[in-house]
Amino acid sequence: MLPIIYGISNCDTVRKARKWLADQGIEHQFVDVRDLPPTRERIGDWIASVGKDVLVNKRSKIWIAQSVKKLKTGTPFRFCSLIRR
Repeated sequence: MLPIIYGISNCDTVRKARKWLADQGIEHQFVDVRDLPPTRERIGDWIASVGKDVLVNKRSKIWIAQSVKKLKTGTPFRFCSLIRR
């Protein structure tokens, strides 16, 4: 089973992670969340596993530009709607 990387294709962190995997010879699948957004259930699982603070890069241009950091993302459903922006 291949590891699956979820992210945005033009994100520097995602590009670095994918390059590192390729350099290590690790095959992986990439899913651009703008093209194929994760389900609410999947996002809920991610939040339960690592927490919302780890899951989102709050230093990203998108996060800052949309002032999303001011919103409370207390539920997976609210979080899901924010990611899909």
